[in-house]
Amino acid sequence: MKINTKNKLESTTNKEGGLAYELTPKERLYQRVLTCFFGEKKFYGNEDNNIISDLKLVAKEDPEYILKLASYARNEMYLRTIPQVLLVECAQLPEFKGTGLIGKYTNQIVQRADELTEILAYQLDKYKKPIPNSLLRGLSKAIHKFDEYQLSKYKGSKNKVKLKDVIKLIHPKPKNDTESKLYRDIMNDQVKPPQTWEHELMTKGASKETWDGIVPKMGYMALLRNLRNLVKHNANLEPVLTKIRDPDQVKKSKQYPFRFYSAYKELERSDANTTEVLDTINDALELSTVNLPQIKGTSFMSSDLSGSMESRLSERSVISYMDIACVMQAIAFKISDDKVYTSAFGESFAKISLSNRNSILVNTDIIKNMRVGHSTNGYKVIQHLNEKKLMVDRVMLFTDMQMYDSDEYDYWGSDTRHSVKDEWTDYKKINPNAKLYIFDLSGYGTIVVPPHDPNVALISGWSEKILEFVELFETDRLSMLDKISNYQGPK
Repeated sequence: MKINTKNKLESTTNKEGGLAYELTPKERLYQRVLTCFFGEKKFYGNEDNNIISDLKLVAKEDPEYILKLASYARNEMYLRTIPQVLLVECAQLPEFKGTGLIGKYTNQIVQRADELTEILAYQLDKYKKPIPNSLLRGLSKAIHKFDEYQLSKYKGSKNKVKLKDVIKLIHPKPKNDTESKLYRDIMNDQVKPPQTWEHELMTKGASKETWDGIVPKMGYMALLRNLRNLVKHNANLEPVLTKIRDPDQVKKSKQYPFRFYSAYKELERSDANTTEVLDTINDALELSTVNLPQIKGTSFMSSDLSGSMESRLSERSVISYMDIACVMQAIAFKISDDKVYTSAFGESFAKISLSNRNSILVNTDIIKNMRVGHSTNGYKVIQHLNEKKLMVDRVMLFTDMQMYDSDEYDYWGSDTRHSVKDEWTDYKKINPNAKLYIFDLSGYGTIVVPPHDPNVALISGWSEKILEFVELFETDRLSMLDKISNYQGPK
């Protein structure tokens, strides 16, 4: 009898009852955080409580990791609410007392003046007073990042927690007479109304003259969101379209690729669907990917088009998880420099023919319009590789991870179970060096293969930057957990 046997892998089931595997608290927290609109429902329910539970577990092991994750989510993945939640939740825990970590990372996480009020609003709504001193000190340092325009723009006069409440609570020490007067004016409601484009539009009314006058004051995303209004009022579009398609402006905008897809689709269905406007958005989407490293070698990609992927990111969003999966595969196809197989799965599996001559937008629509049914038989992707004995360097799945497994019966009635794990195990026998990348777009806390297979990478998030990880994984063998643990903050 062998005594020193191998540890048995802890299997579980996912939301669909399919075979899945537990992740460590760190892995679950990373997965959930980077695919989170906090407070919003998902297809299979809200994950907010699970995030807080995992946070408390990770704090006992590696408290700084949580704040590095929060900073990474804010500055690299452009998420706003969940980094604030992580910061406030950490400030309540004994593991952070006396470490200086809250003060250190508050400055990295707070990147807009309204986040000062949002952080304190969450603190007061959930935990009331007293407010942890570490959080107050961190906010008192972060407020110095913002000038009069930024603070007056986000003073939040109609909000439950106003900027004057923040100043009253954090007692920032002015660095000079200008700051001293500014804080005093905010407290006395004497700060001048910011001369924002929104204020000008509200006071002057929407007209061609107003829009033409405020365009120079509008940020990139504001222009993208208001293209329909600009066309409707016959505004001068030349400076608008020049800015939207400018490579430097695209890079600075930090917009997700699917934001351009959403803007294109909205305008395409509207009365503002001029060729010039649509071509400009298409150009901007293409430009948003130019700095991504090429994916070398042979890749096999597949997007999850099952029923759960049709759910929207939030109640206010028009974007679905399916949209993201299809956009990401189209981008991955675009930046691949060798042979690429593209496909989709649901109840069935289907190969897709894409062309490099197509734009990302066109290829996205081709993928999304495949009809594969509403089930989630992800195992059929790798089953296809096994049946064809197709040799590839990597398999890339864009999914919410809630995959089925399946019982099938042959002619003699023998039971055969199919799962992603079983098919992947079989595929490694014929192609042991292949890598499996699972791009988890929803974050329900499990994975469909054993999580510590050295050739498997679990990647979460909605930014095109997640595709950079392919090169990182195959050159430095760096996991996403390592990348976050080594994160030093925004450059």
